[in-house]
Amino acid sequence: GDVARFFIDNGLNAKQASSMTGVLQTISSLNPNKPGGIAGYPIGSPRYARFISYAQRLTPTKNFYDADLQLMFIMTELHTSQKTAYFKLLMSNQIDGNLYGENIDGIDKKGNGMVAALVKYFVHPDTPCSKGQAEGIAKGVYGGLGAL
Repeated sequence: GDVARFFIDNGLNAKQASSMTGVLQTISSLNPNKPGGIAGYPIGSPRYARFISYAQRLTPTKNFYDADLQLMFIMTELHTSQKTAYFKLLMSNQIDGNLYGENIDGIDKKGNGMVAALVKYFVHPDTPCSKGQAEGIAKGVYGGLGAL
């Protein structure tokens, strides 16, 4: 959907965008009104504070609850404070993974390496996110994108 296309428009390939979407949907059902936003930043955490500060710089044009503002902040994070997560995402080649895939920092090669990398490096440690559920959603999103 729209979230995956946002990430594609911002330089991710279809598998990476689908993985990002699966993780965010698992965390928040992509509801920008959820406390902590679509990425589920724990209230009071430094990442939450940076999110609020970012949103305030774009007021009054945008506000905290705009999904596009939250997605823009996530892209900003991937290029700044969450560069490691971005690098791991780019290194993980397969949405379906395989036994001969690259083993990145002990991340299990079976299943979606991209989702595993995001859950390990991008998702805040205090934010619940089911890797299995995110993988299932990512597969569905990827299938729904068709041939891009």
